[in-house]
Amino acid sequence: MDHSPPTTARTMRHEVVANTLLIVHGPLAVDDAEWTSYCDESATLSCGGALVVVDRSSPGPNARQRAQLAECIARRGSHPQVAVIAASAAHRGIVTVMNWLQKGSVKAYSPARLSEALSYASVAPSARALVLRRVHELAVDLNSSWIVQAIAIEPTIETHP
Repeated sequence: MDHSPPTTARTMRHEVVANTLLIVHGPLAVDDAEWTSYCDESATLSCGGALVVVDRSSPGPNARQRAQLAECIARRGSHPQVAVIAASAAHRGIVTVMNWLQKGSVKAYSPARLSEALSYASVAPSARALVLRRVHELAVDLNSSWIVQAIAIEPTIETHP
């Protein structure tokens, strides 16, 4: 596996798994230090696409954090396709703003459109089980029972112990 070692993050987690940058936002407001770490690392990470999963209680990044991300993306120079799985209108509004900043590469998806989101984020079919399991593990770490319940591990790719 190519995901990084566990951190002490409490509001969000990010790591590259199977050539996909995973960003999971728990129910708490995004901590500035965790956001800065994500921005700094995302400017240099190599990935085919990004999958963001947002707890329905998360307020998402604030205006200053969004501006900080835009600066990091400008330094990176490339704009990978980013699929954001979120359930609220407020989150979709944030995605619209982020889409403007990232040259039209960010799209919002409801949990019911998980398969489409994975495809847009360039998650290979052979990597979907690994990616979804890691999303669940990160959600548990962040105390996001909503993500665990809303993001299904597709039955066609589930394995039984």
